[in-house]
Amino acid sequence: MTDYPVDMSQTPEVTGFFDEATNTISYVVRDPASTSCAIIDSVMDIDYAAGRITYGSADALIAFIQDNGLTLEWQIETHVHADHLSAAPYIQEKLGGKIGIGEKITVVQDTFGKVFNEGTEFQRDGSQFDRLFTDGDTYMIGGLKAFVIHTPGHTPACMTHVIGNAAFVGDTLFMPDGGSARADFPGGDAGELYDSIQKVLALPDDMRLFMCHDYGPNGRDIRWETTVGEEKVHNIHVGQGKTREEFIRFRTERDAQLDMPKLIIPSLQVNMRAGEIPTDHSGRPMLKVPVNGLFLFPRPCGHPPHAPGPDRPAAASLARRPPPMFPLSRYLPILDWGRRYDRETLSSDVIAAVNVTIMLIPQSLAYALLAGLPPEMGLYASILPLLLYALFGTSNALAVGPVAVVSLMTAAAVGQIAASGTAGYAVAAITLAFLSGLILITMGVLRLGFLANFLSHPVIAGFITASGILIATSQLGRLTGVRTEGSSMPAILWSWSQGLTTTNFYTLAIGLGTIAFLYAVRLYLKTALIGLGVPAKVADVTAKGGPVIAVAATTALTWHFGLDARGVDIFGTVPQSLPPFTLPSLELDLVRALLLPALLISIIGFVESVSVGQTLAARKRQRIEPDQELIGLGAANIGSGMTGGFPVTGGFARSIFNYESGAATPAAGAFTALGLALATISLTPLIYYLPKATLAGTIVVAVLSIVDLSILRRAWNYKGADFAAVAVTILVTLLIGVETGVVAGVLLSILLHLWNTSRPHVAEVGLVPGTQHFRNIKRHEVLSDPTVLTIRIDESLYFANARFLEDYIQNRVAADCPIRNVVLMCSAVNEIDMSALESLEAINQRLKDMGITLHLSEVKGPVTDRLGRTHFLDQLTGEVFLSQYDAWTRLASEPVLPDGKPGPHPA
Repeated sequence: MTDYPVDMSQTPEVTGFFDEATNTISYVVRDPASTSCAIIDSVMDIDYAAGRITYGSADALIAFIQDNGLTLEWQIETHVHADHLSAAPYIQEKLGGKIGIGEKITVVQDTFGKVFNEGTEFQRDGSQFDRLFTDGDTYMIGGLKAFVIHTPGHTPACMTHVIGNAAFVGDTLFMPDGGSARADFPGGDAGELYDSIQKVLALPDDMRLFMCHDYGPNGRDIRWETTVGEEKVHNIHVGQGKTREEFIRFRTERDAQLDMPKLIIPSLQVNMRAGEIPTDHSGRPMLKVPVNGLFLFPRPCGHPPHAPGPDRPAAASLARRPPPMFPLSRYLPILDWGRRYDRETLSSDVIAAVNVTIMLIPQSLAYALLAGLPPEMGLYASILPLLLYALFGTSNALAVGPVAVVSLMTAAAVGQIAASGTAGYAVAAITLAFLSGLILITMGVLRLGFLANFLSHPVIAGFITASGILIATSQLGRLTGVRTEGSSMPAILWSWSQGLTTTNFYTLAIGLGTIAFLYAVRLYLKTALIGLGVPAKVADVTAKGGPVIAVAATTALTWHFGLDARGVDIFGTVPQSLPPFTLPSLELDLVRALLLPALLISIIGFVESVSVGQTLAARKRQRIEPDQELIGLGAANIGSGMTGGFPVTGGFARSIFNYESGAATPAAGAFTALGLALATISLTPLIYYLPKATLAGTIVVAVLSIVDLSILRRAWNYKGADFAAVAVTILVTLLIGVETGVVAGVLLSILLHLWNTSRPHVAEVGLVPGTQHFRNIKRHEVLSDPTVLTIRIDESLYFANARFLEDYIQNRVAADCPIRNVVLMCSAVNEIDMSALESLEAINQRLKDMGITLHLSEVKGPVTDRLGRTHFLDQLTGEVFLSQYDAWTRLASEPVLPDGKPGPHPA
């Protein structure tokens, strides 16, 4: 193994995710010195009999990466899997990262392209993947050095990826008591598999090996990590010096007795497309079943079926009928989960609802206060919205209602139209909720959830942090009994400082006491109760009930000592009734004034809600439907607007509490709504003496937990553009206001993206000696040729960067007279628009006038197809080479080593 750059000093952090349905282990591999990571062998969930695709397994990986603040750089496929479907495109859409596989994917594509009768539109050149690895290829995951070993035998495209002291072997090996994979796939070969295993076993004995599958032979627990040394000694198929001939004989006999993998038909069609589901002529996702045409695994006549074993589970019957489908379940998910509702689920949902109801009462009152609205509107906004979300939403744990950030945005928007406490203010808030609901439903019906992607993570993080600080600042007046005004931090602080002499010290004592009590409860109560022998779950629920205790205690104290007569501001009379039926105002001027705030509230609320929903769903290997979530949240907001409420969304804290309390379905939210309805009828007289300072303290404690100033440091260390987006969003939000802050952040992110892509990274590359790989001449010692200029463009070409490429090439060739050929290496170019095409035509003509020939290499299939519909390829003075090495072999005539000495001729 001296030919491979083994570095045992690097220890990546490896987290495995076991998929029980396919016995697959997916991995997140993290560089401990940075936030960079890779995913290896992701899984898409498929109910083959029902023809239904879901992404619970992939969402678990996404949630793990997001929760740990990681950046996905690579998605690695160790081979073309025949027993599970890859979720790589779904994950790439959410997190980015390049998708890589072995270069022999082209062999698999050619073989199964014929089996499934794929037309000429199916490219068989591997262009569906971002990178095709060859034996010995290296790449980086942050600071981790990774290299690739070609290990065919199971399939031609099998690769083992060695990252530091960890090797990911795909199906080449199983755990020692599982042996090795089958070798009877088309292109598979038992002798090749044995040789490949020997390559792996030649790695250092303490190299960690990670399997793609485990089936728990003999009933043992599932395991997926071993070492080279353990495999050498104990592997039942190749350990203890088994010869090549013995392995081939065993493997051939064993493979002849195995059934097809149960998911081979869908998985091969999907995985050879890099995880994309094929479509029919109308664009609908569609899989093919080649009847009597998939005789890839001949079986002895009359051979009995086999029990699932280490090689693969037994095949499922294709004759099984799918369960009945409900056409309305796309828009009414309750028709799906409601069919499976039982007594046990009911019990879980009711228990969760009781806990969440207790938590929501003070929260709803507090966020109405934050929005500048009467307290009962907070309760109203938490009743019908929960019922409607239960009908239309897809998250089992999301608890919908008023939240801090949206309440702040409501106050900022409505405060520009009417004064707080007036009828016009309440009408504007109701109208805002209704407009937000219409926008969300429209986006859901049109499947426009992708628009939320324009809010980058740095902008969202900066906005939420600034909002938390701004919310806490806005409560200074209620904590001290001083009247404050303004919607920006300077305005609030100025008005507060002007009234400090009127501070009410009873109010201050209640506010600070509430804050101190809530922090003490959060930090110490749960641990103390567990120490006293209280069950952990009961202790957790009790600790989360701290705001209820604070409300009850301060209300009692205020009543007993008559503190309202001493200047403590209390709630007073709160209507004791169910939510009223209300209608929004459709006055044109009001709608026009609220339209932009409604759009911003809709998108930010949706992003927050979906992030929470996906995180909680991933914990139970479930998933939510983002476009249907738009409809669910839209219905909730329309319901809020029609029952005297204000804009709502899924709240982080209450949703976590709902989940931890055992919520099993959206019905938990419906039961919570019933509990709150009972509270509005019977409990509102009890809050007559509730001090507003208590709820102000509750708000401060709640929002300070979302303040994360470390995002500035992380963004600074990672990328200046992201830091600028975060910093501008925070500063503008604090200094001017919430709407301006988020708009500024979005616009800056877009401008920075346009700036970066308008000046793409362009590298002059040369040949790495002894290989067919080309690398940047400024970073690596490579062979170059003074007559050949090879430029790698690391960005798609479009109107914003087309002229940059023209100028770069013009300046480069003008300064170097020996150049006779220019090769544009297009491996990273996914798109060429009309403007860029005109630039390429101009470059071609200018170089022709200078006596220089222009060539292209490694052009992706879709780009080639588009260029083929123009005259450019006919006018191109040079050739389009399949690989850069082909171009080098054809064009290089005077190769030079890094030290300037003549190098070996490519021929």
